[in-house]
Amino acid sequence: NVGVIAIGCNIHDQMSAFIYVVDTPYAAKTGPDGVAIIPDAPAGATTLTVWHPYMRAPDNRLARAITIAADGGVQSFSIRLRAPPEHQSAY
Repeated sequence: NVGVIAIGCNIHDQMSAFIYVVDTPYAAKTGPDGVAIIPDAPAGATTLTVWHPYMRAPDNRLARAITIAADGGVQSFSIRLRAPPEHQSAY
């Protein structure tokens, strides 16, 4: 199924992780520098969707219409995050 899977530690409430399942081969996870690279994305108009568990957006997701140039090009934008809860449980 497509969507977010929240994983929590049943011993330490503050330990949690998220898996975002997509139905496209054109997906990437950002590195520590916040950069994600999606190799071989086809040129043309498309929608880029970004998800983060603490994003200040409905469903923690932002979708933006973009056009990918024939040479790949670079798409850049920033997102606003809220502070994570001190003791978060995924359940």
